[in-house]
Amino acid sequence: FSDVLSDTSAYLSIADQDAQLAQQITQDQQALDSLRLLTTSTRLRTDQLRRDTLDTQERVEELRAQLREAKQRLGVLERATEKARDRQKAAIERIAKNKKQAQAIVQKQQSARNKLMRNIRNKVASMQAKASAQFGGVAPTGGSGRFDWPTRGSITQGYGCTGYYINPPKGSCAHFHDGIDIANGSGTPIYAAASGIVAFIGWNPYEYNPAFIAVIAHGGGISTLYAHMLATYPVSVGQTVKKGQRIGSMGNTGGSFGSHLHFEVWAGGDWQPVNPYAYLP
Repeated sequence: FSDVLSDTSAYLSIADQDAQLAQQITQDQQALDSLRLLTTSTRLRTDQLRRDTLDTQERVEELRAQLREAKQRLGVLERATEKARDRQKAAIERIAKNKKQAQAIVQKQQSARNKLMRNIRNKVASMQAKASAQFGGVAPTGGSGRFDWPTRGSITQGYGCTGYYINPPKGSCAHFHDGIDIANGSGTPIYAAASGIVAFIGWNPYEYNPAFIAVIAHGGGISTLYAHMLATYPVSVGQTVKKGQRIGSMGNTGGSFGSHLHFEVWAGGDWQPVNPYAYLP
């Protein structure tokens, strides 16, 4: 009986040890499962980060390619602008071989401009009144964006002092350009820079070499002039036009030395040319 009790006690002790071992194995298994899940989750996050890194690298390379392409296009435009500017300057120098000839051309152009202004002043005034009632005032705040660019192309001459003999003196400038020259191919569309009423469209009859021009009254004492256009009549005097509506095509009429648009902005009661950049985006 003592032996049986001893053996039974031994068996129970072994069973307890087995139970404890089984419990430990279960706990270890759970820990291993948790570690395996953590490892798998970490591997998934690592793979996602690797894919995100590859996507970022691809996007960076794509942006770099776009930047290189944009720089190439900019270089082409700069070279085209420089060529157009050189052609204009060379043509002017051929025509105005000396200062006397240049001054005579300038005086003729200035006289033609003054006669044109006197001729259309009353027309512009009446159209201004209508445009003010319909569209209100158009006041710049310096690069206000109230106007859209009237066409696409390369700017070959800006507003202000210039070295071109063909332009008249103004203020402290020996030669002053009253607008912006935008060069492009003949027939390039020209649009109304802002909504308004057509005050004039046709030939300037006072120039020695007439240019085809259009004038739009926008209200608030502001008008715009578009010169050297092709002789087409997509709009007529007195017609209301919307911003961005086509009013003509780029040409080479008048005292021009290549296909381009001469764009002016007039302001005030006497409609003197002002800086167009104050109205453009």
